[in-house]
Amino acid sequence: MSQGRVISQTVSHKALAMLLLVGLMAGAGVSTAQELQQSVFYYRSPVPMGVEGFQQTATKKLFYLMSSAENPEFQGLKITRKFPGGSVSTPEGRHLRTYPSVLTVRVTASMIDANLFAASEPTLVADDTDLNAMLLGLRYQLKVYQALKHHILKPVSVTQIGMPTDLPADERVFRVKFDTEDIPVDARLVLEVFSPKGEKLARFHLELL
Repeated sequence: MSQGRVISQTVSHKALAMLLLVGLMAGAGVSTAQELQQSVFYYRSPVPMGVEGFQQTATKKLFYLMSSAENPEFQGLKITRKFPGGSVSTPEGRHLRTYPSVLTVRVTASMIDANLFAASEPTLVADDTDLNAMLLGLRYQLKVYQALKHHILKPVSVTQIGMPTDLPADERVFRVKFDTEDIPVDARLVLEVFSPKGEKLARFHLELL
């Protein structure tokens, strides 16, 4: 795994900013008449996919997982949702038919300021693996939903960013990549995160249309 810069405790502020961006994307982008039954908004990169708080049952320790799609290709995308149909276009006006060929997802697994996300009704985790080891050993898969069918993709790479694995840390950050070539823009993508023992922890959603 490659080493990057050490992530500081300001992550909580970044997380709150991401949550605010989710709200803005959901509510501030509608720009067309209701009678046309369509909405238009624009994506910015990174695209927030969600955050969820947890409590390890055995140790009572709190932690959270946060995910975002980092692809620069998402920057400035114009999303037009309407029924039926919809479209995705670049800032230059080129219509896209597929997701980027490689989806890059950033996952933050942290105990820092975890009470911000896990203090109220956190998801309980039965896996009693040492929490530092658990965060290092998280596993990932991507479910691709198209209509009533779905298939599963495994990561092509998982790279840790920040503190070396042989040093204990309250936070781990990973860059997870999936081969998403030829996946149409109307597919719904769901990142699933598992503990080292296979316990499903979280589902983070990404969809364009």
